[in-house]
Amino acid sequence: MTKWHQAVFLGLMGWNLMLPPAGRRNGMPWPDSKAPISQWIIAKSFDAADSCEAELDKHRKGFKQIYRNMSHKNPEAEFWGQFYIAAAGEATCIATDDPRLNESAEKTIPDIRPSGAN
Repeated sequence: MTKWHQAVFLGLMGWNLMLPPAGRRNGMPWPDSKAPISQWIIAKSFDAADSCEAELDKHRKGFKQIYRNMSHKNPEAEFWGQFYIAAAGEATCIATDDPRLNESAEKTIPDIRPSGAN
């Protein structure tokens, strides 16, 4: 492959901002960073890795700022604040041609309601 072909190929490759699916921890929904990447959620797509990483950094900082500024008197709001900070902390940018995205896995949307919720 010539350098020109490599440049064109790399120019066609995109990047996905991936969020871990919700799993369970102590009976409560929690980001499952151990799930196969093929089960992760594509939050947004980008043309370049640096754009994806910048967006991820922005969201991580934003969730932390919101959490710092929120009232910590509401246990449910406290829990979800921690959930989103954890999810953003585990989120990652993956090239659209990453073979892990094509792993055969049945994609399901988990029930993330807390135990006992209707």
